[in-house]
Amino acid sequence: MRAVLVAGEWRDSERSFSVTFPYDGSVVDEVALPDRDDFDSALSCAYQVFKKKDIQPVYERIEVLRRAAQLVEKMASDFVETIVLEAGKTVREAQTEVSRAIATLTLCSEEASRLGGEVIQMEKSFSSRGYYGITRRFPVGVVLAITPFNFPLNLVCHKVGPAIAAGCPVVLKPSRKVPLSSLKLAEVLLEAGLDDRFLSVVPAESSVAEEFVSDKRVAFVSFTGSAEIGWRLRTLAEKQHVTLELGGNAGCIVCSDSNLEFAVKRSVYGAFTNAGQVCVSLQRILVEEAVFDEFVERFVEETEHLEVGDPRDEKTDMGPMISVDEAQRVKDWVNEDVQKGAELLTPLRVENTLFYPLVLTNTGVGMKVWDEEVFAPVVCVEMFEEFEEAVRRIDETKYGLQAGIFTSDLRRIEYAFKNIHTGALMVNEVPTFRQDGMPYGGVKMSGIGKEGPRYAIREMTEERLMVLNTLFGG
Repeated sequence: MRAVLVAGEWRDSERSFSVTFPYDGSVVDEVALPDRDDFDSALSCAYQVFKKKDIQPVYERIEVLRRAAQLVEKMASDFVETIVLEAGKTVREAQTEVSRAIATLTLCSEEASRLGGEVIQMEKSFSSRGYYGITRRFPVGVVLAITPFNFPLNLVCHKVGPAIAAGCPVVLKPSRKVPLSSLKLAEVLLEAGLDDRFLSVVPAESSVAEEFVSDKRVAFVSFTGSAEIGWRLRTLAEKQHVTLELGGNAGCIVCSDSNLEFAVKRSVYGAFTNAGQVCVSLQRILVEEAVFDEFVERFVEETEHLEVGDPRDEKTDMGPMISVDEAQRVKDWVNEDVQKGAELLTPLRVENTLFYPLVLTNTGVGMKVWDEEVFAPVVCVEMFEEFEEAVRRIDETKYGLQAGIFTSDLRRIEYAFKNIHTGALMVNEVPTFRQDGMPYGGVKMSGIGKEGPRYAIREMTEERLMVLNTLFGG
């Protein structure tokens, strides 16, 4: 049984839970199940470290993050295997995630060295003669980080890495479906020299974590997951600062002047990578009338060539969904929308957790596959005639994380940028694209705040101003 990290020590428990391989349900490992007292201990330890200002200096934190990135790279094959087994990702997807995690930790190390302030000129009138100001950023306090199953290593790095860089002790609550990557990362960080009181990894039940969202010892809550849970946590938080990264139903516009072959290949990737279990998975595609038939023909052909199966096989392009229940939920949604008129362009095929890539058309507002976050390998492809109408339809959603457009027309690009209300617009790229250093976060129901090391560090610090009177200092 794997122990969990609580308040600087590895703890076992009388209770445990199983981590299973999504592909066949076999048990990968048993993990100690932390209880309320464990969570309370983790918070108390983190709070005392922060309250006593007993935090490693910046240069040590920079070195910890740098060494951690090197250790993850050294242990890459071990992390890849762990991600494949606990999350059901294909070998290639897991390799990509490990590479991104290394980059994220490296960026956090670099950004920690750039966490400075500025000198402010204050002599704007006679009364402020001889005055100047200095700003500096300070850690906000204890971070409660809650992470999902779909990126069990890199999304954890996107919360723990910036917190270490900022000087904020962390209590991490990973998804109980995928706690192993988080626990391995904790081992790496401690080996890299992190103060063992600075980080706790507590894969407790969700109800336990929710109880502590409003705890006065918590200064900052960073959550990635569903909109329903995220906004509920937002209401529970009292004085805590909160960032929410909540996903959506990302849309993309394909214009007739685009490189169609490239647009098809990227759209297939955007719709089906990680079995569609990505916050910015491409779920809605609008294609200009002149190239609609050709796009659909090529897109369906590319989709049907995807190898679906055991994620441990390096030939596999798409592995399972995280659970049978999730696969059944999506199947029910699709059947419901087919009754409303949606048309299947590929067969609806579900085998336990394997949900084969599904392409739909004749969809729109009022259907779950269009309105909601499907979080599965399901994509809707529709035709448009007027570009302004396409922009309106992409924007007709309660979500707003990222969108995409394929075109060489700068006027259309500018129009889309102004009128699609999302956190980011990808030009000649699918909305599924993310570079780990970029500002990442949504609007509307897709969340508040920004991730990406530089931006998350700013969220986890507060700016203070010191004003100096140089003429009357004695």
